[in-house]
Amino acid sequence: MNCTVYLFGEFGLGYTQYPQDGAEDIFRHIASHAEAQTQIAIHRDGNLMYYVYLRRLDEGEGHYIGYGFRVEGLLFRDLSPLFDLFGSTFENIVIADRLLTLNSRGHVVANVGLLIEKRTEVERLINQLCTAVQALSTQFIPLPKAIFDHLSTQVWVFGEDADPNDIRKASQMSGYTIVQKGRMQVASEIPIVPITVQDNNENAILEEPQTEKKAGQETPDTKTPIVKPTRKSGWDGMKTFLLTLLLLSLGGLAYAVWQLQSANEMESSAMSSYNQMKMTNIELQQKVNNLEAELEASNLKNQEMEKALIRQDSVISVLRDYYKIKQPLLATRIFITNEGSSSHKGLEVGTHVRGSNDLILQPHVSYYGLESGSVRLTIRWYSPRRFGFFDFGDFTLGSKTHDDIKTFDIETGEHQLDFDVWKGDSRNGWETGRYCIELWAGNECLQRKEFWVD
Repeated sequence: MNCTVYLFGEFGLGYTQYPQDGAEDIFRHIASHAEAQTQIAIHRDGNLMYYVYLRRLDEGEGHYIGYGFRVEGLLFRDLSPLFDLFGSTFENIVIADRLLTLNSRGHVVANVGLLIEKRTEVERLINQLCTAVQALSTQFIPLPKAIFDHLSTQVWVFGEDADPNDIRKASQMSGYTIVQKGRMQVASEIPIVPITVQDNNENAILEEPQTEKKAGQETPDTKTPIVKPTRKSGWDGMKTFLLTLLLLSLGGLAYAVWQLQSANEMESSAMSSYNQMKMTNIELQQKVNNLEAELEASNLKNQEMEKALIRQDSVISVLRDYYKIKQPLLATRIFITNEGSSSHKGLEVGTHVRGSNDLILQPHVSYYGLESGSVRLTIRWYSPRRFGFFDFGDFTLGSKTHDDIKTFDIETGEHQLDFDVWKGDSRNGWETGRYCIELWAGNECLQRKEFWVD
């Protein structure tokens, strides 16, 4: 069985359809007669049968979505499976949250302007619907010969509970048959499909002409009239009784119709509330699924982080075992701060610093302790020339280099060591040029920093 599936609608940017072909006029005609919120429309075009589901959206004037299929030479036996299939398809579209969505009020609204914007999703939906229709192949019967005794644009409207034989009889003609979901069939509204039209004059009442007689005139053949008893007054009473009975019947029928319509409205309202609760439940279930997916993704991420930490701890353990053989710490950084009386006191010195008599510099070392214990460290200073002058504490030393040797208690983890401050010669200050400091542990240089005094 071959079938062609269509998706169409009005979402705010004009009519849109996929695939685009000559069926647009058919779908537009169906939409113009869609009075209920949900309906199935059937149209016959020669040997082709169109079965279409149309659902008006909760918000947006004139907004609706429609989808359906076209088969050749086949007639669907019962529409109940189609209502189930099309209804579940609508719920899946809302859950997918691509073409339709639920707003903050729980109303179904459009999530797209034109179908071509979500072509991948549209093609996926069309393929899914085509597969579902082919699974209902046992519900089709051969299409009878068409009856062309009325206009091809004739529209037959049925309620959801109408006789399936009446629906099938109307749908095999060349017009449009619309079955409205949630609307009960009123007996006085059952469409009568015209097959033949005949005139019936059997009840025609013929009246014989009466000869007008002038007052006082008699004919030769005039006889004394025989007065027959009349039943006129009895007939008038019967007509009055029948008229009263008819009015009472019409009143009772109108009351019954009103009660039925009220019941239909209550049922429609209850069905709407049920559908809204169902959609809300679907939305909540979707949120729960999303939260579960996010939780699962978060758990996977945490597991990866735990693995990375384990690998990092393993690397640190190897490094610790290697380096603690030589030194109990890893010197990660050496830096200098300005401790003079200038406005830059306490700030870290970069690669250039302006020299002055009150410039005082203090070295610092950031380290990662591999194990606790004592270590003897040396800060070695290099001046711009061989006989530069430095004052270390209360001493003034003149040499190319000078070592500041200290013993520190090392703690495990990240910490900082602070060495003594240095200042220039009290007479000449700091000599301009290139300086360098190094951190030594025994015969091993752990860190080095260069800077210039301008």
